[in-house]
Amino acid sequence: MARIRQIFLNSAGILSAMLFIAAVVLWPRSYRHPQSIAERDSLNFTHADPFYWVISNPGRLAFCRQVGKDWPNPRRQFEFLGLEFAGGWNGKSSLVNLLIPYWMIAVVTAMLPVQRLFAWRAVRRARRRKQLGLCPECGYDLRASLGRCPECGREQAG
Repeated sequence: MARIRQIFLNSAGILSAMLFIAAVVLWPRSYRHPQSIAERDSLNFTHADPFYWVISNPGRLAFCRQVGKDWPNPRRQFEFLGLEFAGGWNGKSSLVNLLIPYWMIAVVTAMLPVQRLFAWRAVRRARRRKQLGLCPECGYDLRASLGRCPECGREQAG
Protein backbone atom coordinates (compact mmCIF):
# COMPACT_ATOMS: atom_id res chain seq x y z
CA MET A 1 0.00 0.00 0.00
CA ALA A 2 2.89 2.37 0.75
CA ARG A 3 4.31 1.78 -2.74
CA ILE A 4 0.95 2.62 -4.37
CA ARG A 5 0.72 5.79 -2.26
CA GLN A 6 4.23 6.78 -3.33
CA ILE A 7 3.44 6.18 -7.02
CA PHE A 8 0.22 8.20 -6.69
CA LEU A 9 1.97 11.12 -4.96
CA ASN A 10 4.82 11.13 -7.48
CA SER A 11 2.34 11.11 -10.39
CA ALA A 12 0.32 13.90 -8.79
CA GLY A 13 3.57 15.81 -8.23
CA ILE A 14 4.51 15.50 -11.91
CA LEU A 15 1.04 16.65 -13.00
CA SER A 16 1.20 19.55 -10.56
CA ALA A 17 4.67 20.52 -11.87
CA MET A 18 3.30 20.54 -15.42
CA LEU A 19 0.40 22.80 -14.33
CA PHE A 20 2.93 25.08 -12.59
CA ILE A 21 4.95 25.36 -15.81
CA ALA A 22 1.77 26.11 -17.80
CA ALA A 23 0.79 28.85 -15.33
CA VAL A 24 4.28 30.40 -15.46
CA VAL A 25 4.21 30.38 -19.28
CA LEU A 26 0.66 31.75 -19.57
CA TRP A 27 1.14 34.46 -16.93
CA PRO A 28 3.37 36.82 -18.99
CA ARG A 29 1.46 35.92 -22.18
CA SER A 30 -1.71 37.21 -20.54
CA TYR A 31 -0.32 40.77 -20.64
CA ARG A 32 0.57 40.88 -24.34
CA HIS A 33 -1.07 43.56 -26.50
CA PRO A 34 -3.50 44.05 -28.21
CA GLN A 35 -5.85 42.32 -25.84
CA SER A 36 -9.08 41.52 -27.72
CA ILE A 37 -11.15 38.52 -26.63
CA ALA A 38 -10.44 36.67 -29.90
CA GLU A 39 -6.65 36.89 -29.41
CA ARG A 40 -6.54 35.62 -25.83
CA ASP A 41 -5.44 32.09 -24.95
CA SER A 42 -8.58 30.03 -24.38
CA LEU A 43 -9.80 26.45 -24.20
CA ASN A 44 -13.41 25.39 -24.81
CA PHE A 45 -14.58 22.19 -23.13
CA THR A 46 -18.10 21.99 -24.60
CA HIS A 47 -19.80 23.18 -27.78
CA ALA A 48 -23.43 23.13 -26.58
CA ASP A 49 -25.35 24.49 -23.57
CA PRO A 50 -24.01 24.68 -20.95
CA PHE A 51 -20.73 26.04 -22.31
CA TYR A 52 -17.56 25.64 -20.22
CA TRP A 53 -14.30 27.32 -21.11
CA VAL A 54 -11.10 28.73 -19.69
CA ILE A 55 -9.75 32.06 -20.92
CA SER A 56 -6.60 33.97 -20.07
CA ASN A 57 -7.16 37.53 -18.86
CA PRO A 58 -4.37 39.95 -17.94
CA GLY A 59 -2.84 38.43 -14.78
CA ARG A 60 -5.76 36.06 -14.18
CA LEU A 61 -7.25 32.85 -15.54
CA ALA A 62 -11.04 32.82 -15.91
CA PHE A 63 -13.11 29.66 -15.61
CA CYS A 64 -16.49 30.31 -17.22
CA ARG A 65 -19.87 28.57 -17.41
CA GLN A 66 -22.56 29.90 -19.74
CA VAL A 67 -26.15 28.84 -20.30
CA GLY A 68 -28.15 30.72 -22.94
CA LYS A 69 -27.29 34.13 -24.34
CA ASP A 70 -29.54 36.69 -22.61
CA TRP A 71 -27.97 36.92 -19.15
CA PRO A 72 -27.63 40.25 -17.35
CA ASN A 73 -24.20 41.83 -16.98
CA PRO A 74 -22.13 39.87 -14.45
CA ARG A 75 -22.36 41.28 -10.96
CA ARG A 76 -19.38 40.96 -8.65
CA GLN A 77 -20.29 38.56 -5.87
CA PHE A 78 -16.99 37.83 -4.13
CA GLU A 79 -13.38 39.06 -4.26
CA PHE A 80 -10.45 38.14 -2.01
CA LEU A 81 -6.68 38.34 -2.74
CA GLY A 82 -7.42 38.75 -6.45
CA LEU A 83 -9.67 35.67 -6.51
CA GLU A 84 -12.99 36.83 -7.95
CA PHE A 85 -16.35 35.16 -8.44
CA ALA A 86 -18.82 37.02 -10.64
CA GLY A 87 -22.12 35.92 -12.03
CA GLY A 88 -25.26 37.08 -13.71
CA TRP A 89 -28.38 35.03 -14.24
CA ASN A 90 -32.05 35.34 -14.97
CA GLY A 91 -34.59 32.58 -15.52
CA LYS A 92 -33.07 30.28 -18.13
CA SER A 93 -29.76 32.05 -18.85
CA SER A 94 -26.66 32.48 -16.71
CA LEU A 95 -23.00 33.41 -16.92
CA VAL A 96 -20.70 32.53 -14.03
CA ASN A 97 -16.99 33.40 -13.95
CA LEU A 98 -14.29 32.41 -11.49
CA LEU A 99 -11.13 34.47 -11.97
CA ILE A 100 -7.96 33.14 -10.31
CA PRO A 101 -4.71 35.15 -10.34
CA TYR A 102 -1.80 33.37 -12.00
CA TRP A 103 0.38 33.92 -8.92
CA MET A 104 -2.14 31.93 -6.86
CA ILE A 105 -2.19 29.09 -9.42
CA ALA A 106 1.63 29.07 -9.49
CA VAL A 107 1.91 28.92 -5.68
CA VAL A 108 -0.70 26.17 -5.27
CA THR A 109 0.64 24.00 -8.10
CA ALA A 110 4.24 24.36 -6.85
CA MET A 111 3.46 23.06 -3.34
CA LEU A 112 3.26 19.31 -4.09
CA PRO A 113 6.36 19.16 -6.34
CA VAL A 114 8.37 21.03 -3.69
CA GLN A 115 7.10 18.66 -0.97
CA ARG A 116 7.98 15.62 -3.12
CA LEU A 117 11.46 17.06 -3.74
CA PHE A 118 12.08 17.45 0.01
CA ALA A 119 10.76 13.93 0.67
CA TRP A 120 13.04 12.51 -2.04
CA ARG A 121 16.03 14.34 -0.54
CA ALA A 122 15.23 13.01 2.96
CA VAL A 123 14.99 9.41 1.70
CA ARG A 124 18.22 9.82 -0.25
CA ARG A 125 20.01 11.33 2.77
CA ALA A 126 18.83 8.52 5.09
CA ARG A 127 19.94 5.87 2.57
CA ARG A 128 23.37 7.46 2.20
CA ARG A 129 23.82 7.76 5.97
CA LYS A 130 22.85 4.12 6.48
CA GLN A 131 25.39 2.99 3.86
CA LEU A 132 28.11 4.94 5.68
CA GLY A 133 27.21 3.40 9.07
CA LEU A 134 25.59 6.57 10.38
CA CYS A 135 22.23 7.05 12.07
CA PRO A 136 19.68 7.78 9.30
CA GLU A 137 17.92 10.27 11.59
CA CYS A 138 20.71 12.48 12.98
CA GLY A 139 23.92 11.31 11.24
CA TYR A 140 25.70 10.08 14.39
CA ASP A 141 28.43 7.45 13.80
CA LEU A 142 26.88 4.10 14.83
CA ARG A 143 29.80 1.78 14.08
CA ALA A 144 30.63 1.43 17.79
CA SER A 145 27.04 1.51 19.04
CA LEU A 146 24.67 -1.41 19.40
CA GLY A 147 20.89 -1.28 19.47
CA ARG A 148 20.12 2.46 19.67
CA CYS A 149 21.63 5.70 18.50
CA PRO A 150 23.15 7.38 21.59
CA GLU A 151 22.44 10.81 20.10
CA CYS A 152 18.74 10.67 19.10
CA GLY A 153 17.61 7.30 20.54
CA ARG A 154 16.48 5.79 17.24
CA GLU A 155 16.58 1.98 17.07
CA GLN A 156 19.02 0.49 14.60
CA ALA A 157 17.56 -1.79 11.97
CA GLY A 158 18.72 -5.40 12.46
